[in-house]
Amino acid sequence: MQKSVNLATFLSSPKEGVLPGRRTSVYKSVNMVGLEVFIPCGFHMFKKIYLAIPLGLLILASALPAADWPRWRGSQVNAVSTETGLLSAWPAEGPTAAWHTEGLGGGYASVVVADGRVFTIGSHDNDLFTYALDEKDGSLLWKQKVGTTGRHPISTPTIDGNRLYVMDPDGQLICLSVSDGTIQWQRDLAVDFSGRLQSGRGYGESPLVDGDQLICTPGGAEAMIVSLNKMTGKTTWKSTIPELGEAGRDGASFSSIQVSRGGGVRQYVQLVGRGLVGVAASDGRFLWGYNDISNGTANIPTPIVRGDLVFSANGYNSGSVLLKLHSDGKGGIRTEEVYR
Repeated sequence: MQKSVNLATFLSSPKEGVLPGRRTSVYKSVNMVGLEVFIPCGFHMFKKIYLAIPLGLLILASALPAADWPRWRGSQVNAVSTETGLLSAWPAEGPTAAWHTEGLGGGYASVVVADGRVFTIGSHDNDLFTYALDEKDGSLLWKQKVGTTGRHPISTPTIDGNRLYVMDPDGQLICLSVSDGTIQWQRDLAVDFSGRLQSGRGYGESPLVDGDQLICTPGGAEAMIVSLNKMTGKTTWKSTIPELGEAGRDGASFSSIQVSRGGGVRQYVQLVGRGLVGVAASDGRFLWGYNDISNGTANIPTPIVRGDLVFSANGYNSGSVLLKLHSDGKGGIRTEEVYR
């Protein structure tokens, strides 16, 4: 099955990632470029997803660079691409392959793109590697072993300037040099923060870089969400979440953190094992929680934030919810359930 989607749709969906022995191909015709990724459907079936971006932006890169996609859900973490002129369908004769690369290992991580480089992670025989490719021809610039795991890698990397942040499914958070893959620092979420997981599949979020801080979700009883200095990995604050309710299970899940200014308080919104939470960006203090959207298997989708609104949809018959955040007049937040 073939389907044409835009760049934002593909790169904001790492849970529909790639599989062992995956290959990435770039196609080029008169006015479009695309990526081909093989995606598992069930246990033994595969499909191809094609996505298109305008070739003109790549040809004229020296004058007008194509927009980078440096992290999960894009540069603004909202799954919206600013690129225009995307094709709604392939030409009748189909795309012509410009390049493809093989041997990127197995897993569910998507790719991120910045400054002419493409990055992803994948596993080979339980060894986990980070890969850097040349955006022009797909050639391997470097690869770096970052761990050993029996789980499938899930997290999509995050690029910030000359640093690349990756998370392995066992909770190893690693900062690498973009230029050559040299490891700059490393933290162990399970050991350093007594991290817990809602699902045994492993850690799946993509780290959020916010200013000089890196925000992630160990899932610990006293460190559900933490803020680290992005240059050193040292802890800035840890956030403790109170009991939210009976739905779900304790620990971190697969969702990635979003930034909200709902109710007039800058905060981080996350879907953890027990539900939606908001913590203050300044110091990690707990602001609000919502338990009813959780399920007992795995909370996966990243929430959507717009203004004072937070929308969350979840699988395993959990449904969806729209919350509105209000100031409580005391520096905190109260939530209003708009619909469920």
